[in-house]
Amino acid sequence: MNRKHLFMAVVVGLLCFIGVVEPPPSGADEGYAGASWTIEQAAYTGRVEGDIARINAELTIKVLQNGYAEIPLIFGNAVITDVKAGGSSATLVVRDDQYALAVQKKGTYRVSVQFSTSLGRDERYEQISVDIPQAVFSRLTLEIPRMDLELAPDQVLTVNKEVRKESVLLSGSLGFSRQIHLRWAARPVKQDPVEPAFVTDLRVLATLEEEALRMTALVRYQVLQGELNSVAFDLPAGLTVLSIRGGAIEDWKIAPAEGAQRVTVSFRDPLKVGLTQLIVEAEQPITKSSTQAVFPSLVPLGSKRITGYLAIATGTTIELQNPVTDGLNRIDVREIPDDLRSFASAPLVAAFRYAQAPYRLTAALYQPENLAVLVAIAESGDLATILTPTGEAITRAIYQVRNNKKASLAVSLPKGATLWSVLVDRRSVKPAAGPDGQVLVPLSVNTGPERSFPVEVVYVEKAAPFQWLGKTEYKGPVLDIPLTVVRWNLFMPEEVRGYWFSGNLQQHLKMAGFLSDPSPIAEGQVRLASLNEEKAATGTSLNTVRAKRASQRGFREAEMSKMACDSAAPQAQPADYLDGRDDKEEMDNFRQMAAEVQQAGVLPFRIAIPSSGRAHSFSRLLTTGEPLTIRIRYVKIAPQVFSVTTGGIGLAGFLLIGGGLRAGFRRRRPLTA
Repeated sequence: MNRKHLFMAVVVGLLCFIGVVEPPPSGADEGYAGASWTIEQAAYTGRVEGDIARINAELTIKVLQNGYAEIPLIFGNAVITDVKAGGSSATLVVRDDQYALAVQKKGTYRVSVQFSTSLGRDERYEQISVDIPQAVFSRLTLEIPRMDLELAPDQVLTVNKEVRKESVLLSGSLGFSRQIHLRWAARPVKQDPVEPAFVTDLRVLATLEEEALRMTALVRYQVLQGELNSVAFDLPAGLTVLSIRGGAIEDWKIAPAEGAQRVTVSFRDPLKVGLTQLIVEAEQPITKSSTQAVFPSLVPLGSKRITGYLAIATGTTIELQNPVTDGLNRIDVREIPDDLRSFASAPLVAAFRYAQAPYRLTAALYQPENLAVLVAIAESGDLATILTPTGEAITRAIYQVRNNKKASLAVSLPKGATLWSVLVDRRSVKPAAGPDGQVLVPLSVNTGPERSFPVEVVYVEKAAPFQWLGKTEYKGPVLDIPLTVVRWNLFMPEEVRGYWFSGNLQQHLKMAGFLSDPSPIAEGQVRLASLNEEKAATGTSLNTVRAKRASQRGFREAEMSKMACDSAAPQAQPADYLDGRDDKEEMDNFRQMAAEVQQAGVLPFRIAIPSSGRAHSFSRLLTTGEPLTIRIRYVKIAPQVFSVTTGGIGLAGFLLIGGGLRAGFRRRRPLTA
């Protein structure tokens, strides 16, 4: 060190000793942290002007000891517009792009800072958020030029609101907080309305029915911008709107328009950018005299672009001829989108694509006359009649019926017959009386013509008692529908023997059943396929499956044979009819009691018919409205006597025949000399 530098160090040391200059401590560039100071109070007052809050801060700072100190003035998220410091020894400096107060002596200093900050805004609130220096106690007063101001819920308890003539004054304590954070309800922001824009895609199905042209339209709206509170479209004037469906629909109305009808659909919530679809169903009548059809078009209003498909379906005999189109391009029906195809319940016969609306499609209609077919038929009829020695006849008739649309079956019982029970599909039904004395049996139409169901009728009729020798006649019920095949089993008492039968049925006619397939080869293929299916299901061999089915078939045949023998076997011995009882009196009492327990309007029940006597079987094919008739010539005799008489007559006949043969043989012998 040279002499000059040594002299300067001695002078500075003397000056520091006498207190004229206080040298800055080491590290003064980074802020002096050794000095003790505090901000005792801070008062903030301001006003909101538009989206800017202008605030003035008055800070009271106390320095506790002598020495150089820098007190930072930190106001984050704000722009300081003016700073003033009170006191002769206070100086404002800039450290790290922030204001700081530099002091050298202890004492109290006042600093005034003016700053501005922009209002923050979200969907619900407006707010002020500014970082401030921490003070022992801080207060805030803010004037907002609004009358309908509402504070946030978390600040209602700490901030006072004073309503003035044209503004609201908010005041509150900030305590030792490092931040001003004040929120209130945001004012609605008026935005310029955006004109909605959307495009439309149409999928229209027109179905030709017998008396109407039905339209089902799938309307898709693709919103590009804005919001849609409602949509409108035009339909032809002669079209009747049946329904409009959609998840967001609130209501829809129809009003007349020029040459059309305008449908307006309103929504519960506005449709925003995205896809929404409606389903519109409508129809227009078609009369038998109609020779031309005009297919309806749906015209959406206000759409930027329209595209669509039109499909035509028909499930009737109506044919389209010479179609004339305008604005349509013919395509193959296989090009129809799947969502439109799913609406079709009938075959599609034509398809079109279009890019404008309205389009026009007219076509000539050809409606051939429908041929009449059967609406109901009885595939088979099984009758069983039990005859008693006193002439009573109890008959159960079971018909297997297929029905398409017939509401009731008219059954004409024999004259003098009394109805006992009626069952349809094994369920009790209430019969009614027809205009000509028929029994009207309500039929089931829910099953459809694919399945047949039984109709059971039980009735009793009174005939003349059996004499020792005579004839009698029995008639069956008459149906108002065709009867394909009928089988009638007649059970006669053991002591009554019929020796001559006539009528419109054939005795002992063999029925082979219905032909399921005219081809024996096809029937064998079906049977083989069934065997293979059971083989795959059970995991056994084909021979095992065949043996199992043969065993089941044999068991069923044995059971059926046993049931047939039991039903054909007489339930009472002939001697029971010859025990001297008054059968006529017993049957009269039974008939009277049965009449007393009958009541109209009561559901009937199934009646068990006893099987007794000797069975005689009769059959007939194809019966239409003609009463079934069986005429019998009979003889009534005890079975023992009948057996002896029959044996004697047979022996006498044998002797007569033998004598005749012997006489003839003698006449043919040559004469000898």
